[in-house]
Amino acid sequence: MNSTTRRHFLRTCSAAAGAGLLQACGTGTTTTPQTKTTSTTAKAQTVQPKQPHPPRSGDNLLRVVAPSGFAEDPNRVTTGLTRLYNAGFTVTNQQAGSRRYQRFAGSDAQRAADFQDVASGRVETPKVLMGLRGGYGAARILPQIDFASLGARMRERGTLFFGFSDVCAVQLALLAKGNMMSFAGPMVYS
Repeated sequence: MNSTTRRHFLRTCSAAAGAGLLQACGTGTTTTPQTKTTSTTAKAQTVQPKQPHPPRSGDNLLRVVAPSGFAEDPNRVTTGLTRLYNAGFTVTNQQAGSRRYQRFAGSDAQRAADFQDVASGRVETPKVLMGLRGGYGAARILPQIDFASLGARMRERGTLFFGFSDVCAVQLALLAKGNMMSFAGPMVYS
C-alpha cells in the first residue's frame, strides 16, 4: 500500500468512525458537504447551508465549545459545520470557530463561557457538546467553570461531550468535579 493509498484509507476510516459516533447521538445519516464550482477555478468551495430557523430544542441541538487553540483555516471550520448541519444538527455557538485571541480561540473569559453558559442555564443544555480543536489553553480556563452544575445539567439532559487532545483537560475536570463522563471523539476542526 503506497502512502497516497494509505492516507486515503485513513481519511475514509476516520470519516466513517466520526459518522458512526454522530449517528449514535440520534441523528440520521451523514452526507458530504455541498460544493459549488465556478468556471474560473477548478477548486470546489464549501458552502455553508443557511439555518432555516433559529435553534430549537430537541435531540439535535449541538453546541460548539472552543477551550483551546484558534482555528487557523476557516474553510475547515465551514466544512465541519456543514457536515454537522447535513447530519441533522442545529449548531449553536458557531462564533467559537472564528474567534481568536493570541493563540487561543478567544479570550479566557470567552472560552470559559462556552461551558459556563450551559452550567448556569444561560443557554439551553444541548444534546451534544463538541470541541472545536485541540492545541493548548484548556487548563487556563478550568478554575472559571462550575463543573458540578455543568455535570448535573448534562446528566439531566443526557448530553454527550466529544473531543480529544487538549479538550481532555476539560473532560477530566468534568469527570472529577462534575461526575460526568465524556467521549474521545470527533471535533469540528478535524
